[in-house]
Amino acid sequence: MGFDYCFAPNIIGRGGGIALFWRKTTKCSIVNYSCNHTSVRIGEDNLDPWILTGFYGYPEGGRRRDSWNFIRSLTRNINLPWCIFGDFNDIVHAQEKKGRAIRPNWLIRGFRQAIQEVGLIDIHMEGYSYTWFKSLGTPRVVEDTALANEAWMHSFPHVRLTNRVAPSSDHFQSYSTKHQW
Repeated sequence: MGFDYCFAPNIIGRGGGIALFWRKTTKCSIVNYSCNHTSVRIGEDNLDPWILTGFYGYPEGGRRRDSWNFIRSLTRNINLPWCIFGDFNDIVHAQEKKGRAIRPNWLIRGFRQAIQEVGLIDIHMEGYSYTWFKSLGTPRVVEDTALANEAWMHSFPHVRLTNRVAPSSDHFQSYSTKHQW
């Protein structure tokens, strides 16, 4: 795939997982990880260091609060600019989902409250915002997201996310149009 390094924690069961790939030109070191996240410290020559976290929220409906509390716990150990992205299995606004079952308001409010408590801001996604299809060709789509704290947004004021087609997956790939991570 054109990358020099990869880190992928072991997964438990049949669930997905998080894999992080990077090139040797990026100074990247693992901070901590679990089967639901990988946090790395990125310290490039021309930028102050910052933290990037790939996140996979618990997919089970009864564990949403566990995901929110997990995000809260991650925040306690971060004192640098921080960006967290991935599949939260939650949405901030009802418009981020189209299709069958409507997301209950208490889930949307709970997730929104959790990210607001820890000072995370939704990074605007340009273009087609839906990143996941329940079944390709159906109207059942969901938007994954990227969030950042104010210090990260200040460090990268011109960052914009767009989607790239990933033809062999039911997810698109979000990436930065202004900065390569």
